[in-house]
Amino acid sequence: MMEHKRKTCAIALAMGCAVMAAATQGRSIPNADAYRTQSEPIAVTPDIAGKAVPADPLWHLQWALHDLAGGIGVQGAWPISRGAGSVVAVVGTGISGHPDLEGQVLPGFDFVTSIQLSEDGDGRDDDPSEVGEWEPGPCVNFGTHLSGIIAARADNGEGVAGIAPEAKILPVRVAGRCGGTAVDMGDGIVWAAGGTINGVPDNPHPASVIVVESTGPWPCDRYSADAIRLARSLGALVIVGAGDDGEDPAERSPTSCSGVLAVAAADRSGALAQYSNAGRLIHLSAPGGNGRFIDDDIWSTTKPSWDGSTNFLYTTHHGTAMAAAHVAGVAALMRAANPSLDPLDVRDILMDTARPMSAPCTGCGTGLLDAGSAVEAARDSR
Repeated sequence: MMEHKRKTCAIALAMGCAVMAAATQGRSIPNADAYRTQSEPIAVTPDIAGKAVPADPLWHLQWALHDLAGGIGVQGAWPISRGAGSVVAVVGTGISGHPDLEGQVLPGFDFVTSIQLSEDGDGRDDDPSEVGEWEPGPCVNFGTHLSGIIAARADNGEGVAGIAPEAKILPVRVAGRCGGTAVDMGDGIVWAAGGTINGVPDNPHPASVIVVESTGPWPCDRYSADAIRLARSLGALVIVGAGDDGEDPAERSPTSCSGVLAVAAADRSGALAQYSNAGRLIHLSAPGGNGRFIDDDIWSTTKPSWDGSTNFLYTTHHGTAMAAAHVAGVAALMRAANPSLDPLDVRDILMDTARPMSAPCTGCGTGLLDAGSAVEAARDSR
């Protein structure tokens, strides 16, 4: 079984679970207007000159998409692709209904076998919903947050904009709020890519991009290695965060498995985030937030209010899972721009088009994710 928090955080939830700053994590708002009335204006680097700004009220807080220093430059990619036709599987703690994800989510599956870990009273079924009340803490649900980063609706006058707003999300639940197993994760990865799992209905919407929300504190295990190998053979790129321990990711699974695209987290300045794992296994870096200041973390969708009201929230989190979600969103744009790309093509283009970090880093891969350059290169490689 995957352990809890850093040394204890199940599936070691690479989603910012290991290093949580209570003052900045889990800060949430009911809607954009509420934020505007409760917060002083913040200084942001101007959007890329001449690029259209989407009509999403929290866009100005989404520095990771548009800041010149640490952002990915998504506005340079949107004239080429907005992700139509791409399916991105989010393999993690499941997903909650949210108006900014309306029409974006495909039928998924819950692969958590253990009733105790599942927290939903049963084993495997076709309901991949997040469970448990929303609350700050060392291990929380991040599936809805990652889904919003990737594919929240854009130009709808609501909340945030996703990187690939015309892509679809395939929710694959492999962990409860703070627990899961490598076997359940492996089965979820295979199923997401279109593989067959005994006793589970076939997936009618195979994903070409899979982002794994979580890592375990051990070297690549055989089950995960086999699952990733099969997913790649089915045409899916598997993306995973480096982990949030500030260590070498060689002792984390599936980050250390052959065939994944391993992502370190960068802060708003474009440098390696202080919590992020780094090392020779990392392929590239992407925005993950800094874990210290709320406006320097990653804003996205989150589970509905804990008080049972109909308010739907937007919140910040930080972590290498958020960084991996940014890469997954750009990979979806690339696959839409050029469906003939295979997983290795996508990985190589992402690495080749990365731009330099703002500070020297020998364990950050080839550099910082550049959406515009990657999508342009994908289109031109037809």
